[in-house]
Amino acid sequence: MILAFKTAVSLTFRILRFCKLERSLLAALIAGWIPITALSQGSAGKIVVWGDNHAQQTNVPPTLQNPVAIAGGGYFCLALQENGRVVGWGDSDAGRLDIPSDLSNVIAIAAGAANGMALKKDGTVACWGSTYWGQTDVPGGLNNVTAIAVSDTYSAVLKQDGTVAMWGYFTDGDFHTPVPVFVPNDASNIVDIVAAPGHFVALRSDGTLSVWGGDYPVRTNIPPGISNVVAIAAGGGSTLIARRNGTVVRWGELWYGTSNEVPANVTNVIAVAAGEAHSVALERDGSVVAWGWNYDGQATIPAGLPRAQSIAAGFLNSLALIVDNSQPDQLLIRATRMNNLIEISFQTKLGRSYFLESAASVDSPTWRMEPIVPGDGATFTFRAVAQEAQRFFRVRTR
Repeated sequence: MILAFKTAVSLTFRILRFCKLERSLLAALIAGWIPITALSQGSAGKIVVWGDNHAQQTNVPPTLQNPVAIAGGGYFCLALQENGRVVGWGDSDAGRLDIPSDLSNVIAIAAGAANGMALKKDGTVACWGSTYWGQTDVPGGLNNVTAIAVSDTYSAVLKQDGTVAMWGYFTDGDFHTPVPVFVPNDASNIVDIVAAPGHFVALRSDGTLSVWGGDYPVRTNIPPGISNVVAIAAGGGSTLIARRNGTVVRWGELWYGTSNEVPANVTNVIAVAAGEAHSVALERDGSVVAWGWNYDGQATIPAGLPRAQSIAAGFLNSLALIVDNSQPDQLLIRATRMNNLIEISFQTKLGRSYFLESAASVDSPTWRMEPIVPGDGATFTFRAVAQEAQRFFRVRTR
């Protein structure tokens, strides 16, 4: 969805373009306000898991109802149901599946090696599982959280003000000395975060990255020319990013004979996920592609896999959330302009993430990322003072 605000006072509405754009629709609003109904996305659907199954992690529980989000960890999987409850399956060792019985009103989930985390509608978090490194010891008073990430030995959250909070240790569990987690001074204006053993990746609002961690320069050194990033993932010793033009870049350690080269058929990518040594990408049309270490079939897409809404990866598994589009839901966006005050509001849906971006023109190669909006079922409202004669806004979903 793209909205164009102009200085001229008018209440006319017209479609400037009408096409698929990262699963949203492109339109324009000329001043004034008018409701826009768009963004068909489908209802809650089903989960497909493939790869290693020694802990039954590919066997999705038949009692799972209306999943809206997925996460993969160390031989276990998590799903968020439409009712705000979390379901887990697979390896139960170290408390991986000890989801608090009173956990409810969840809007996002994350899975680490042997621990899980949930973000609640009120901006607080809950953790469970292994606490050997203190990774499940949530700091007192933590609130205003908008995104979460967990790894094997630490946990992290993104706060509403664009800052990051972390607890635990950076370590790859191999030959390096554990290092207490820290947040560098340049980690500001953050809009998304991911965690991996020994290193952490944060996406800034301008499409650049901040990467930090233990003494693993091959992981934390960002390759030259990385910009216009829209999606991030990290797993094992590697980082994976998707750029606005749909291309993907991978860097880091090469485990199990893998390569940083991305297959030529990986194009038009809008989301990425990373396992221990394999990569997964979601293309704009809902197609899923995977590559890398394939010992357990984690990089082999199941035959006939329907188009996916979202993807995730565990150590040796890949996951896809398949949405039934037979009864599409709609996103109603209300946009207003009163003098120089711009206001955009829309109702969010549980399990979705919404990215509000703006640019000086529709064809601009550089879109400024406004707040990331976690779907919690509430109405989100963005307000800003117009400083230009014309500004375009768009909403992307994940």
